Amino acid sequence: MKFISSKQKGDIFIFGVPYDASTCFYPGTRLAPQKIREMSYNLETFSPYTFLDLEDKNFVDLEDIEVNVIDPKDLFKRVYEFSKKQLDNFKKGVLIGGDHSTPIGFVKAIKEVYTKLVLIHFDAHADLRDIYLNSKYSHACFARRVLDFNIPTIQFGIRSFSQDEYKNFYKGNPSFEEEKLLFKNNIMFIKNWDILKEVVYLFKNQGYNFYISLDIDAFDPSFAPGTGTPEAGGMDPLSFFEFIKYLKKLKINLVGFDVVEVNPLLDSSNITSALASKIIREILLIM
Repeated sequence: MKFISSKQKGDIFIFGVPYDASTCFYPGTRLAPQKIREMSYNLETFSPYTFLDLEDKNFVDLEDIEVNVIDPKDLFKRVYEFSKKQLDNFKKGVLIGGDHSTPIGFVKAIKEVYTKLVLIHFDAHADLRDIYLNSKYSHACFARRVLDFNIPTIQFGIRSFSQDEYKNFYKGNPSFEEEKLLFKNNIMFIKNWDILKEVVYLFKNQGYNFYISLDIDAFDPSFAPGTGTPEAGGMDPLSFFEFIKYLKKLKINLVGFDVVEVNPLLDSSNITSALASKIIREILLIM
């Protein structure tokens, strides 16, 4: 199954990574790529937020890559090699996970094409561990590996982190303690949508390209219950869609996007998969 309005050719590719072997709580995210595509057929192709239509957007859904590995490092290599090959033919890409280990290789491939890249990381969890469950490529290490690629990272929605993550990245970080627009260790922590918009504006004016990584648990569980590690106190979808409207107005160059950690086995009436589908529609329309 392909995402609604997928074409035979275009500048943007979509692919799914049905993998959840690095999940540490409830597995099931391997089922998300197909369920999210299925729920896309419940959507209008026209967006009430941007007034654009997917029928006018040239993108190609390549469906799911073959995943027959267990080790997250092996998955990283597979996703990286696949993404690098596709970026010879396409300008931009969208990944549907899968757990949060799935886009690490994708981000690396994007960075090699767009060297001046900033990443916006929406998540409930910091994902800044250097190693977790004996792997440096675990879902809990996503943001740490992004920093290894020398990509400035803006975090939003974070409300769960270990003591080591706090000491290494947040303690003494002026963006965390004083809400100043300053990085420490290439990380900026943001709590306010208006401040996030201001930071995006500054990076855009400096000629940066953008990548957005969205862990669905960034949203409050009342909006996205279908995820393996829910955390109360999250963001709401309407604010996120308003942010996308701002990105369209600003005309940023969004070159990569992923949505991860949707778990259909834990969902209620498919509302989390439906939300992910709607977000992909909105993201495609501004790419």
